[in-house]
Amino acid sequence: AVTMQLRQPGLNLYRVGQMFSEFGGTQIREMIPSLNSVAPQVRFEDEAKANRAVHTAIQAGFVVAAHDISGGGTMGAVLEMLLGQLGDTQVGVQLTVTGDSLTELYSENGGYILAVDSAKTSLFEHHFAQRGIYFNKLGETVSGDTVGVSGSTSFEIVLPDVRAAWKPEI
Repeated sequence: AVTMQLRQPGLNLYRVGQMFSEFGGTQIREMIPSLNSVAPQVRFEDEAKANRAVHTAIQAGFVVAAHDISGGGTMGAVLEMLLGQLGDTQVGVQLTVTGDSLTELYSENGGYILAVDSAKTSLFEHHFAQRGIYFNKLGETVSGDTVGVSGSTSFEIVLPDVRAAWKPEI
């Protein structure tokens, strides 16, 4: 069964849906007010096609884990997938950012983060390419407790720190 939680290393992470420099009303714009004030636009036709393609990819067994992109953008979705319902995963992620890091990581345009078993990567990529759906490989899951980002920007997030802030002791 497909879950939202990343539970094993060695999965390829993909983003379905293109990100745009539209930050009005987003979480990141609250912290960086100088960002573009245009609200994330809904591109109905593109998103409908993507929704159908994601649904059929899940039915075909290509997808191990899935999460929508919304508040917090790609980074928010990836962190939620790592922390999961209980915040107890022992898996990290290595991401590569090739474009503008704020747009790529924090834009809240519609889309999905999908984890795909490496044995099904070619089938997954063909599935989206033949339908003309925008997708890109973000990185992969790794053993450990960090989110590493490299490319046009580089940084590391230590998951136990995020987990402690996200799930305080009761």
